[in-house]
Amino acid sequence: MVVLQIGTNNLEAGLGLSSATPRNSPMQIAEGVFAIIGTVRLRWPNVRFILHGLFPRGSVNATIREEILLVNSLLSTFCSQEGGITYLDMTSTLLHADGTLSNAYRDDHLHLSVAGYEVWADFLRIPLIAQLG
Repeated sequence: MVVLQIGTNNLEAGLGLSSATPRNSPMQIAEGVFAIIGTVRLRWPNVRFILHGLFPRGSVNATIREEILLVNSLLSTFCSQEGGITYLDMTSTLLHADGTLSNAYRDDHLHLSVAGYEVWADFLRIPLIAQLG
């Protein structure tokens, strides 16, 4: 079983090992995730995945929100066409009804707080138990 939540940092330039790290498009991010899944499957062909969509971040009308929605749409479509991948999207769980970020986030509006990790664990518990039997 592989649980994968990856890609949000790729929406920002200069993150990672170098300040020259390029910013990736939503399509490039989705293709990178697909490549990771493909690489893992080469080694373990029968492995099952739980793939999380990118968590929401930024203000309600921020461009990054639209990009996250696009990445998540691409990931969801891929997962619906592939076997052995359960797709999970926590967007509605991590936002208030007005679209603002819930208290699951730290002050940086990117990283989860302790409460946020508890929400994530609860969200993941049922699909993980279902996959593991």
